[in-house]
Amino acid sequence: MTGFSYTGRRGNVEELFRSDKSRQDPLRIEVDGHDFFPKSSLDGGWLGDRYPLCVDLPKQHFLKLGATFVFRGDSSLPARHFNPMHWDNDESVKRFVLSPGSGLYQALCSPSADGSCNFSNIVTLDSNLLCFNKECRLDDMVIVQVQHGAFYEYIRQPCVDLSFYKNPKKVISGFAPAIRGIGRRHTHAMCADPRTAVAARSCCGVERMNNTATYNYNFEYHGERVTYVSNTNECTANGGVVCDPNALVASYPVVNMRPEYNFPYPSQNAFYWTNANCTQMVKVREDGMMCVASCKLLVS
Repeated sequence: MTGFSYTGRRGNVEELFRSDKSRQDPLRIEVDGHDFFPKSSLDGGWLGDRYPLCVDLPKQHFLKLGATFVFRGDSSLPARHFNPMHWDNDESVKRFVLSPGSGLYQALCSPSADGSCNFSNIVTLDSNLLCFNKECRLDDMVIVQVQHGAFYEYIRQPCVDLSFYKNPKKVISGFAPAIRGIGRRHTHAMCADPRTAVAARSCCGVERMNNTATYNYNFEYHGERVTYVSNTNECTANGGVVCDPNALVASYPVVNMRPEYNFPYPSQNAFYWTNANCTQMVKVREDGMMCVASCKLLVS
């Protein structure tokens, strides 16, 4: 997959037929439509050389020197991440709201003497900040609400995810029709690097029988993703266990949503951690180049 698509239509060009796309301008790349494998550069290296690995970013990197936030006005939808469109006007969606006691709040609000905020289009942190209250539970951040009708999107620094990694874990998604005596099962699964914040919270044994997982267990905001360790620590601290569930529940419909696999690209769907190991199958050519040999998930 190339992921190339037309750019939007613009004025001041001649057109035989009116269209919503431009046939004069260079194509743009839709990241989700582009394959995720490494790309070689023109000088014999690889795109991403000399960039840090995403797993090496510091904990709570959104509070570190150089972290960048872009003002989204009254829209809670990010521009460089994906959230479903209907979340913007859905009051049942849980948002991450900053506390006035937070250093990040002070940086984004830039309050006047009377306490009113002075929002900037782009805010770049000029020093490391300490996490405050619930910020300390986060592994990643997408959209933060500073006050009513004022949102910022966090833009993570460029980094590289490896195609192959040690100790992959199985993550699951989807909400199948209920089966009598079992419940609802997941519909999709894939491997994920447990060191990265790429899947949401899941915990077994806290509400139902041990092999039934509660999705988004004690989550901070819709769309939150955490590392495997963070998920495990939160789950076990409350008497649960991370498992490879037979059934799934989303017990609080006001602040929870069924994790249906209903978008065309994996990154647009919510995946959840399990404790199952999985195996990445690799094919190595005689010249040393390698690729994924199969998309089949092998659970051990």
